[in-house]
Amino acid sequence: MRSCWYAVSQPNQRKVPHRIIIVTAAPVYEPLAALRGDERFPKGAQLLPCASGQDGALVTGFAVTADANVSFDAKTVLFAGKRSEGDPWQIWELTLADHSLHKIVADASDAIRPLYLPGGRLVYAHRTDKGYRLEKRHWMAPQSRCSAICLPAQYLHLC
Repeated sequence: MRSCWYAVSQPNQRKVPHRIIIVTAAPVYEPLAALRGDERFPKGAQLLPCASGQDGALVTGFAVTADANVSFDAKTVLFAGKRSEGDPWQIWELTLADHSLHKIVADASDAIRPLYLPGGRLVYAHRTDKGYRLEKRHWMAPQSRCSAICLPAQYLHLC
C-alpha cells in the first residue's frame, strides 16, 4: 500500500523548488482492520521519502510509521507512529529541516490519520470503546502544547 503526499517548498531566495513525495510502504494493508480493533499494517509499515538522493525511512527509532500529512508550508509532517510494536498509535510531527520530532498526541489508545487544518488546527481519529472518534486540536507551534477539543460525536462504524 502506498499513500502519497507531495510537498513543494522554496528553501532559498532563488526559489528553486524542493520536491519530496512521502509514501507509506507496507507489505500488507488491511483498510477495515482498525474498525474491528485489529492492526491495519499486520506486517509493519514505514514512511519513505521518494526524492532523489534520499534513501531509507523518513524517521528512525519507530517500529511502525504511517499516515503522513505534509503541512501547508511544507516544513513539517504529521504522522502516526509506534515506537515499539506493543505501543498504541500516537500522533507525531516531524520538522523536515532538522528532523526534530514532537509528540502531538500521547494517549493509552490509538490515534491515527492526522490532518493539518487551516488556522493552526489539526484533526485525527482517536480510538474509543465505541469506535474511532474525530478530535481536533488547536496548534500554534511545534514547541507549544495544545489541548484536545472534541468535534461533535462522529463515530466511524463498520457497516
